[in-house]
Amino acid sequence: MTKLSREEYLASLATKVTAAGVLFFNEQGEILVLQPSYKEAREIPGGMVEGLESPRQAAKRETLEEIGLDVEIGRLLCIDNKRIAEHVDSYQMIFDGGVLSVDQIAAITPCPKEIAHYSFLPEAEALVFLGEVKTQRIKMALHAKAENTTYYLENGRTV
Repeated sequence: MTKLSREEYLASLATKVTAAGVLFFNEQGEILVLQPSYKEAREIPGGMVEGLESPRQAAKRETLEEIGLDVEIGRLLCIDNKRIAEHVDSYQMIFDGGVLSVDQIAAITPCPKEIAHYSFLPEAEALVFLGEVKTQRIKMALHAKAENTTYYLENGRTV
């Protein structure tokens, strides 16, 4: 058995991408939903984790980039290990952004390159627009928020 150099070992490790999203609410309990300008599917604020930033740092950065709000990101609600391509998995994390104040909502400034528009929608309506696996993940994040816990999922389902 040949011993690998540190560089060879590191190159042999699996690559997994990570994304972080944030659930924000208004005072009526509606969920902030974004309509990206580059795709049909709606999203919650968030995106890919870059370089050596943590998922929470990515969630904060993406919130600032996408909607112009510099806010503290709350606790992790769920993490979903999701197959996104034949040989690629990702960790999809959802954090609690809490309730945005009237002033914070008034300060939302969507990035025109990324976000066509936003709205606050009741939970049932918001979930219609978010796709099956994403909907399951967000449902579990909402349960985690209500139960003050965190969930681990695989492809949107608890294991």
